Amino acid sequence: MIDSGTSNHFTFDKNDFVEYETITQPLQVQATTATTKVIGKGTIILITNRSAYRIGPVYHVPELNCRLLSLGQFYRSGLYSRGSAHKISLYNEYSGLQFLSFYPRHDKGTTYIIKALLGNFEEQKTIHSVDFEIMHRHLAHPSKEVQ
Repeated sequence: MIDSGTSNHFTFDKNDFVEYETITQPLQVQATTATTKVIGKGTIILITNRSAYRIGPVYHVPELNCRLLSLGQFYRSGLYSRGSAHKISLYNEYSGLQFLSFYPRHDKGTTYIIKALLGNFEEQKTIHSVDFEIMHRHLAHPSKEVQ
């Protein structure tokens, strides 16, 4: 869910992360109705029908009941938004290319969500790591074993 009132990106599920670091001194944050603690942070990957997006830092707060993506955090990372009742889209400030789009959860709703999946472990591993032997083959370079 895109949120213009939250200061950072948050998730409740530790399994969302491809990189994760436990915070040794949990940080207190003020939620809508209570104070809670951030116990970790890291990186997530969102997969849409168009692409995969690496988002970070994302903070781990187990007491939340939804995933929140901070509009302000996106702005600070060099994105801008355009929106209407049908869609809010984020664009790269320098290239103008579209980054992500959020759509109303319900008809005539004012809560906007992203229609994406969090990648499973194998997809995340593929996006996250580089196999230099495969890269050589893709560039038509022979392996080191060719004489």
